[in-house]
Amino acid sequence: MALIEQEVKIALEAESFARLMAGLGLDRVEPRQQVNHYYDSEQGALKEARAALRLRQYDQVSEWTFKQALDQFQALEITQTNPESLDSVPASLAGSWIQDVGLLAALAKVGLEPQDLVLRYGFQTHRWILDLGWGDLVLDQTLYGDQVDYELELEAQDLSQAQDYIAKLSQTYDFPLLAADKKIARVSAYYAALEKNK
Repeated sequence: MALIEQEVKIALEAESFARLMAGLGLDRVEPRQQVNHYYDSEQGALKEARAALRLRQYDQVSEWTFKQALDQFQALEITQTNPESLDSVPASLAGSWIQDVGLLAALAKVGLEPQDLVLRYGFQTHRWILDLGWGDLVLDQTLYGDQVDYELELEAQDLSQAQDYIAKLSQTYDFPLLAADKKIARVSAYYAALEKNK
């Protein structure tokens, strides 16, 4: 299924994250655990096309998601949901891992087939979601390598309402409005820096 995702993403420091968690009552809620793996070609064709292919594993199901940035706040998103979690994470996508016609077409549009893709990065996210009725407020703690980072996301149809709401949260909980890069961009930059410093 293809959809246009709209979200505002704000980078947070650990202290701001803790204040928001407590203030919103999420510190008493168990997070949803996500294990994410990202794929690209050896040449980085998806990254070059401002796109990503993610395998997300939950306890009972897994999903393949293709995302391609349309602008700062919007992305095309196509997801194939699998009825079970995978026993192991494939190192490459040769074979029949992806069957969704829309997802295959999106890959073809950037000149790729599943067998061109290899596992690039993996990380874990602890996610807390607060349903606001008009959008989902999401607090994420993401772990990769020796790093932990934090972000606030607000997914909503009305971007100006989302931006106003986040501005009010910023004043109430005293955190700066620093736009967050996509998780894959942060993780990729971390591993690129490690590789450069070898």
